[in-house]
Amino acid sequence: MLALLLLPALAAADWPQWRGPDLNGTSPARNLPLRWTAQENVAWKLPLPGPSGSTPIVSGERVFLSVAEGDDLFLWTVDRRRGVLLWKRRLGGGNEKRRKHDMSSPSPTSRAVSCGRGTCRRSTGASA
Repeated sequence: MLALLLLPALAAADWPQWRGPDLNGTSPARNLPLRWTAQENVAWKLPLPGPSGSTPIVSGERVFLSVAEGDDLFLWTVDRRRGVLLWKRRLGGGNEKRRKHDMSSPSPTSRAVSCGRGTCRRSTGASA
């Protein structure tokens, strides 16, 4: 299930790539919600046919998603304001399910320590 947080996020800048416009995981948008639940501060929800692990791309009034449907991979285009699927295109087959998990890799954007794969690092990249 993909959920989009509520206004003013809908009026925010595009999110053209992984970690955002400046590749640092931050947004210049102000007054964003600090808390949300399954109903609170959610603009819309869109059921997905299965797990999807890529970064949504936001451009203008569209959200682009790569979505796995069975053994096929699709590009979905969703209306940013309404959460409605506008179209989808098959990208290809061969969605390999080997060695996948449901966890994201850490990408801290503040002075924090992230641990994974047997090591811990500060956000500066120095070993902890």
